[in-house]
This record gives sequence, structure tokens and C-alpha cells, in this order.
Amino acid sequence: MSNSDDLSRAESLAIVAHGGQKYGNIGRDGHPYYLYKVRDVVSRVRDMDDANADDVVVAYLQATLEDTDVTTAMLEQFGFSRYVSDAVVALTRRKGVAYAQYIHELVNRGNESALRVKLADLEFNLKESQASGMTPRVMRYTEARILVRRALKTFEEKL
Repeated sequence: MSNSDDLSRAESLAIVAHGGQKYGNIGRDGHPYYLYKVRDVVSRVRDMDDANADDVVVAYLQATLEDTDVTTAMLEQFGFSRYVSDAVVALTRRKGVAYAQYIHELVNRGNESALRVKLADLEFNLKESQASGMTPRVMRYTEARILVRRALKTFEEKL
């Protein structure tokens, strides 16, 4: 289980790794990626009733492998647990993989932290897509949210 040191390291790594990145593909030019998207997803994860410290660490790191030069080996060198590293890998969409396939692979991995973080990420993406009137994205994210929620529900039923 992650602790406050892990949270601090994850936040610091996200700030540095996403450094000059901007979030703006859907009408929001100029928003620093970390301040705009990462913090929103982290906040959404923290607000989940069943979230834990690992989930928050994963939320900070969720896009580092996909969108920065950070590698899985670096996550381990920074001292993050295998569980956290596996969750971040599960959240990483590989180049050339269709979105629907990526979501199915994520769901099938069954990493609870990855699923919680993806749900928060999907909520953010839905909000942004709806605000920009991007109907195809709204549909894609809505379908993905249904699959992720269904997968999370299986964890709740096992308890």
C-alpha cells in the first residue's frame, strides 16, 4: 500500500514529466496538462468512496508512460510498488491499438486501481467532450465508462 512519500514522489514525477505539455485538443489551448487534467483526475479519484492511496498514486502517474519519456523501469527506480507500476502499464494505450481494444484489455487485466483511475479519466474526458460538442468522443467515452463501471462492480460484488 502506498504512503505519503509515494504520493509526493508521484506528484513530483507527474509535474516534471508533463512539464511543458498543454491540454488543448478540444478547444482549451494553453492549459498546462498537469494543472488542468492530472489534478482533475486525482481529485476525482480522491472523491471516490472506495479509493485508497495506491489509486491516488496511479492517478498522478496515469499518463506518464503514454505521454512522456518515463518508462516502467523508471517507475520502479523511483520506488513505486509493482502493483502501482502494473496499474500504470494497464492504463497505457499502446501505439497502434484501437481505443475499443485498449478498453477491453484494461478491463480484462482486472487491476482495480487502474479501473478506478480510468473511470475518473473518462469522467474528465466526457466533461470536456460534452463542453466542446464532440459527439463521437462523447459516445466513445460513454461506452468505455459503462465497461469500466461494470468491471469495478465485479470487485464490489466479491467483497
